[in-house]
Amino acid sequence: APNTDPPPLSSRPALTPKHQNSMQGDSEHPSLFPIIPTYQPYAWGLPGASSLVAHLFSRHSNDPISLTEPYAELWMGTHPASPSTTTLTPDRPTLQAVVAATPHPALKCKNGDALHFSTAHGELPFLLKILSIARPLSIQAHPNRHRAAQLHARFPDVYKDPNHKPEMCVALSDSFRAMCGFRPVEQTAADIARVPALRDAIGQIQADRFRSAMEEVAAAVEDGRADPAEARRMKSDALRLAFAALIEADADHVAERVREVVRMVEAGKDVAATDRLVANLDSYFTGDVGCFAPYFLNYLEISAGEAFVMPANEPHAYLSGECVEVMACSDNVVRVGLTPKAKDTKTLLDMLTYNDMMPQVLNGVQTNSF
Repeated sequence: APNTDPPPLSSRPALTPKHQNSMQGDSEHPSLFPIIPTYQPYAWGLPGASSLVAHLFSRHSNDPISLTEPYAELWMGTHPASPSTTTLTPDRPTLQAVVAATPHPALKCKNGDALHFSTAHGELPFLLKILSIARPLSIQAHPNRHRAAQLHARFPDVYKDPNHKPEMCVALSDSFRAMCGFRPVEQTAADIARVPALRDAIGQIQADRFRSAMEEVAAAVEDGRADPAEARRMKSDALRLAFAALIEADADHVAERVREVVRMVEAGKDVAATDRLVANLDSYFTGDVGCFAPYFLNYLEISAGEAFVMPANEPHAYLSGECVEVMACSDNVVRVGLTPKAKDTKTLLDMLTYNDMMPQVLNGVQTNSF
């Protein structure tokens, strides 16, 4: 395959001769060396006293831990938003500078295929993070490479690199909770019929259209007019319209409908798990349209060592727990709810796949005692 590397994220940093010499793996500067990660104090992070991020950062940086400050993400990589440094010399050159100065043999996958990326500018193709989550993150998705380049070109202050951001999440805590991808549309249709507040938030006309579309899909499959691929397309089209109707609804109208669900949960009559999750989200983001996400997105809870993959253009929101994230070297996030940050509703609605499927939960296989 041709090399289709994105343009460099930043200009190549210069190294002094002593840095160059230290890359050769001599006794004073081994070729395997520690790096100093960075951390992000986002408001949703666990406080230092209970955050794995805080303890790992302190261990590697020797900085004291603030017991009350949130420690949300630990970054290990070369992304210019928060690059790691190294301990090769007292002035701590960046990892990007070290990679740029180090000659590398051709890298290959386990099956022998070549990895097509360049380290000439010191950029690694991946970014590794640890997350310590105390409260829900935003309803979000990450663009594919083509859209990321477009967004970066048009809005470089918001989308600060041209790269895509597929990611794998591996749970570290005994319980890691998330909403990932769209639920089976039949479940969403059942909740729209069951919960008057949700139906009102979407709008009665759009709710009726969604119900009719589901009935048409079932009929078309039964009488042979729609094969599985056509049925999936019909479901995706219906889901797209219903989800957009919710996300684009009047904010005050949605907030009142969320309060109706909260009152229903407090009354304790005919309450489902999705309703309780809506009420829980409202306790963090009162009346936000993202509180209705549980009616549309899969709820997933995994244990330490289990993992799932979030491809580009799929909606998700991590809720609580600690995990390792491995992703492409990007910080591009398109948000639509459960956040005080800027939302990009049009971009998110345009980019989603509207595939309704539960992410596959992967179980790691221990290969050695390390």
